[in-house]
Amino acid sequence: MIVLDELPFSVVENAGFRHFCSVAAPRYLLPSRRTISRDTLEMYLEEKAKLKSLLAGNKQRVSLTTDI
Repeated sequence: MIVLDELPFSVVENAGFRHFCSVAAPRYLLPSRRTISRDTLEMYLEEKAKLKSLLAGNKQRVSLTTDI
């Protein structure tokens, strides 16, 4: 939710978010923003390594474009 909605990691410290989680899933222990930050960075590095491996093994060309 935090990553998909591009929310700041500090949202887990907000009283409203904590109340929402306690009602939606009372047994769920909400992680701290530091834990979320660390876990997100680990996932990013893992996915980056997978993508690099995929692109290195692929001998075709890739073109990336953006619209600004």
